[in-house]
Amino acid sequence: MYYFSDSYEQGRTKFLAVCKKNNLVVESHINPRAKSPSGEDLAMDVVWCGAKDATKVFLVTCGTHGLEAATGSATIVQWLHQKQHLTLAEDCAVLLIHAVNAYGWAYNSRTNEDNIDLNRNFLNHKAVHPKNKNYAKLKNLIKIEEINSETLKKSIDNFHQFASEKGIFNAIQAITAGQYEDASGIGYGGNQDSWSKKVLIEVVKSKLKHARKVVSIDWHTGIGKYGLPFFISQDQVGSKKYKMASQWWQTAIHSDDIFDEGISPDYNGLLIQGLRDELHKLSKPDVLTVVIEIGTYDLDSMLQALIMDNWLRQNLNNQSSQRVRQTLRLVERFYPSMPEWRASVLSHAQLIYQQTLNGLSNW
Repeated sequence: MYYFSDSYEQGRTKFLAVCKKNNLVVESHINPRAKSPSGEDLAMDVVWCGAKDATKVFLVTCGTHGLEAATGSATIVQWLHQKQHLTLAEDCAVLLIHAVNAYGWAYNSRTNEDNIDLNRNFLNHKAVHPKNKNYAKLKNLIKIEEINSETLKKSIDNFHQFASEKGIFNAIQAITAGQYEDASGIGYGGNQDSWSKKVLIEVVKSKLKHARKVVSIDWHTGIGKYGLPFFISQDQVGSKKYKMASQWWQTAIHSDDIFDEGISPDYNGLLIQGLRDELHKLSKPDVLTVVIEIGTYDLDSMLQALIMDNWLRQNLNNQSSQRVRQTLRLVERFYPSMPEWRASVLSHAQLIYQQTLNGLSNW
């Protein structure tokens, strides 16, 4: 499974190597506020494939949630290694953003150097932030002081007790929708634009100013059936864009039924929505955006993983063997090591890239 990587440094090395082999120019934006654990630069690497003046562009992002980056990275490296960029239609181009949140990837965390969930950061921070009324009620029920099987189980038991009293929608909304008051908590969206958001928006504004049609895929892991892609759209069920997405990818597109319970949180500050808004300010291109999750484990396991991630993030100086074990468990939740899972990722990704470019060329 060459395309997959065990660390940020390894993943970036593979990406840069395949770009060099294919004579692709890499534009590297170095994070000025942090280094990797080994002291290496942390970069958002940007590559353009295809005609510079193409009006139809496929935008690919990975690593918005840092430790999920390795999966999206593998799909990109595979696509380049197979030289699919040489088969682009005349008026089509691909813009690759490798590791939106390199810090999170390097430190095995979903959040960035300021504990910001970048997928809740893409909104107007000059306006009043959305309120997550149930977060404050739930956070102390699921917070753990020590990380072990017993405390993690109790936190999930408390989550389900809260859900039984307040409703499952309110419980999931509290922990996943994003919040803007507790800087050390789960789902913190920040109170200002993150470095990654600023850089990504400037890249998009610079590279896509001539675009008239844009399709954007943001790669994630954790939701859906094990090893299978799960498409999430912000477009309303039955809308023109929703129907277009269903036709392009020939699969179910989830908008109001993200979780098995038939509910979807009202997410705040999503990257795909923020980029769509910026593009509309720029040149008003037609934009189709989706998040593609690759399923890993069940809902309880993934909610537990959010709690694990938060504890590990707030205890960076704890270098105990217990921390090491829990970090490995956390990574496995979002990035399974099973060869079958990884083979499924690559197989489905190959088809998804092909379907996307076919749809874009005929749009």
